[in-house]
Amino acid sequence: MKTQKISLSELRNVIKNMLKEEVEQEYYDLFEYHEKQPNELKVIVDKYSQKLSDGLTQDELNDFLKEVETIGYTFDYYLDLEPYGLRPIGVELTQLKGWENINESKDSINKKYTHFAIRKSDNKIVNGWEYDKDLDKESILEYCKLDLKDDFPGEKLSNFKILTKASIEKQGINPFDSTNWFKINENMVQENDYGYSEDEYLESPEYFVETFHNGQFGQLKKMLVKFKVNNKMSDLLSHLNEIEAWDIKDWIIVNS
Repeated sequence: MKTQKISLSELRNVIKNMLKEEVEQEYYDLFEYHEKQPNELKVIVDKYSQKLSDGLTQDELNDFLKEVETIGYTFDYYLDLEPYGLRPIGVELTQLKGWENINESKDSINKKYTHFAIRKSDNKIVNGWEYDKDLDKESILEYCKLDLKDDFPGEKLSNFKILTKASIEKQGINPFDSTNWFKINENMVQENDYGYSEDEYLESPEYFVETFHNGQFGQLKKMLVKFKVNNKMSDLLSHLNEIEAWDIKDWIIVNS
């Protein structure tokens, strides 16, 4: 058999192209791209296919996750136990095709929120949270209710619905569209008037005042802590003096 010689420059190009292909490798959510599942993974997914359609119990979901992890794969799941993001262990969710921009939010909405609170009267989202998938559903609902009590002390909890990301999307509501949010709609108008970027506005004295007038005192307490930690209390108090917001200053004194 005749051996073909290759020059050093050609060898370098071969190695370079191999490295380039590795860097440019695309990853997919293998729940969505079934045809890309290797056979050993496909066997496990097929085993749970009917349960996936009917809805997994927590124990079934744990068993499913353990089985795929034994062959080098993993996935995440929503509060309602719906799995997503099936991928090799070590690959971040943001590396999957279609998930690249999950951490980028032009509307200042956290793409990692796992569930949301909706006002029943207008189906507007009033709050969102990100909780670890290992936290039980009852605890998460209780924490959400505590936040709603703080944010809307004058309203009954029965005026709101708490939904997972999957549930809210099934109702045709995109939780990452700012037009579906109660607070963000109001804030964006003010934001342009003050000349802040969206992220800056959410940490500004003007937004603090807006939040106070909306009666969202739970959110206000969190903002107050941030002003103190970031050494911006002087900016806040200066703004309150300028607009003569004595009632807000009194509230700060009581809650400091």
